[in-house]
Amino acid sequence: MSPTIFREKGLRFFFFSREEARLHVHVSSGVEFLDVAPGGFRLRIDGRKHCLLFEHFPWFRDASTAELATIERPTPTHFRWPLLDVDLTLDSIERPERYPLVSGWSAR
Repeated sequence: MSPTIFREKGLRFFFFSREEARLHVHVSSGVEFLDVAPGGFRLRIDGRKHCLLFEHFPWFRDASTAELATIERPTPTHFRWPLLDVDLTLDSIERPERYPLVSGWSAR
């Protein structure tokens, strides 16, 4: 991992020395959209891969790739998809069985 300069408001500021010769700083929220498949989609959060299955997170089932990939991280444990108006905690992503679906959401 590249050395961290500092962290603020869920963002990590760091150098990536093997990328190119000019000096510059990268900023990352630590969350990255990886891909989508028929049954769900994958994220990398702080270096760990997570699979969000549509059966556990039905709000994402009909979302476009752009909507899934637009993720904000207001705090280290809070994730927001602003184009879908969906908010999740890290614990609900890691342990969806602890959070049974209770919304009035239904398939289109």
